[in-house]
Amino acid sequence: MRNLRQSISARLVQLKDDWLIFVCAVVMSISLIAISFMLAPNPERQLPEHVLVDEQIQYLQDPDSKITLEDIQQHQFFPASAPFTQRAIISKGVSGATFWLTFNIRDNRAVGYAKSRWYVELAYPTLNEVEFFLIDNHGRIRERMLQGDHQPLEARPIPYANPVFPFEISKHKEYQVFIRVKTDGFVYLPVYIHTPEQMYRALANDRGMYTAYYGLMVGLWIFNFFIFIIVRIRAYAYYLGFLWFAMAFQAVADGYWYQYLYIDSYFWLDRSQIYLPLIAGGFALMFVKHFLQLGRHLPHYNRLIYLALALNVLAFLVEVLIGGNASAIWAMVTILVALSMLWFVGLGAHLHGIPQAKYFLLPWTILTIMAATYILANYGWMSSPFLTNNSLRIGTALEALLLSIALAQRINQIRNDKLSVQQALNSELERQVAEFARVTRELAKGNYSAQLSVDFGNQLSSLANDFNGLARSLNDSERLRKQWIS
Repeated sequence: MRNLRQSISARLVQLKDDWLIFVCAVVMSISLIAISFMLAPNPERQLPEHVLVDEQIQYLQDPDSKITLEDIQQHQFFPASAPFTQRAIISKGVSGATFWLTFNIRDNRAVGYAKSRWYVELAYPTLNEVEFFLIDNHGRIRERMLQGDHQPLEARPIPYANPVFPFEISKHKEYQVFIRVKTDGFVYLPVYIHTPEQMYRALANDRGMYTAYYGLMVGLWIFNFFIFIIVRIRAYAYYLGFLWFAMAFQAVADGYWYQYLYIDSYFWLDRSQIYLPLIAGGFALMFVKHFLQLGRHLPHYNRLIYLALALNVLAFLVEVLIGGNASAIWAMVTILVALSMLWFVGLGAHLHGIPQAKYFLLPWTILTIMAATYILANYGWMSSPFLTNNSLRIGTALEALLLSIALAQRINQIRNDKLSVQQALNSELERQVAEFARVTRELAKGNYSAQLSVDFGNQLSSLANDFNGLARSLNDSERLRKQWIS
């Protein structure tokens, strides 16, 4: 009865730890999401009072990409609109259609220069083609610029990952802005209008945030690489692969590949947004398999890993051979399902008593929630640009940091187990040596020779059994260590 109470008590403590890990991860993720909403630009009008901008940005979708600027000017038919103060957000998920946006702007200030300078930014770097038109009140084109990651960076007036269009307007005159967007990825269009001061402040803020993120990720990768060189644990190799490709995907999503490592291949810039997360997902699956030792402890979970890996490879092959929006959606669903499945595998491993699973759960919970947030935000189900641009960045950074700590803790646990076995062996050897010394002294006295001869045999037999037990314990410890390393 006492053992039953102890078992129930231990089980309750374990369940309490499980819920504590889950609640901590969820609370941390929700807190990050709430912070992102607070850090997002204030939706209230932040432009000077003398500048008049439409309260609604109008847009239309052209599925066949046949509508021209002349058609737009002639018919002025825009069936949809979105609120527009200093920013407007239009999100349509994955679409191959062309989108046209328009709004009016007017400078009514009484004093100052005859012209004022403004910037229109589409704060999403992976748009393929973004064409800007500034039309005066006589219908004439005053400015026309073409940007996007299918255009050379050198052609941009501002060398920045996001498309930014500078233009000037005269006082007391009304202008109409048209923007044409064509892209193969997410149609996520956060449109901003900036003063020069606001534009340069936004550039500085982005540069600081990117520097902090990539500095952290590169530092963690180098740290884990040197740890791998020392310990040669296979799980570390898969983790390094996952970290590298996750960071590469974020660099593509941030426009860094386009801005700093420009590759003259539009195909690569477009499809790498699918290839890289699928490759990262494959490394993640293999990492979890080896980190949690599923083949040894939970073979049925190990089969789930292989099933997810097969789906991942299939999605990759379909994307390579067929491509298109349908395969991109399938790939994203595959990635999200794999992330969620890995979380359930980690939870199941923890419930089955695998010690390293508890170190895995917290970082992977955060990554899964933030990855789902990234996808939902890109589909327009969340309206925060900061959240859309940074949820995955926050998730990967926290996951990399916490999982690096988890791996280090696991290595420390193996080292401590080995030291415990060695200490137990040393203690047992010291005890047996002391026992031999005592028996030798008793035999030397000759007073208990008959009894000691019997006792001595028993001592030798007991000592042999003890050493056999120690040998088995050491062999088991060495076998577990080799399994972990392999």
